[in-house]
Amino acid sequence: MSAECIETAYLCGNAFTIVYATAGIPEYWIFNLVDNVLEVFLDSSNGEYKTKRISTALDSIEPLFQKDISLVLSDFLL
Repeated sequence: MSAECIETAYLCGNAFTIVYATAGIPEYWIFNLVDNVLEVFLDSSNGEYKTKRISTALDSIEPLFQKDISLVLSDFLL
């Protein structure tokens, strides 16, 4: 899993998604502080992620690598 936070505008489909998908990283999170959401990319294949989930501060999420924990996104997002 890889995660990053961004505080400035960025383009969807940024270079990191290609790099991480090509490397076989199964799960990539972007804490998008501009739009106040968590973007989760899953199911990497052939240099791209097939699934993108968007979650808000009202949600909680379970990382693939640690299914027995749940992160409350209001602890990370406004």
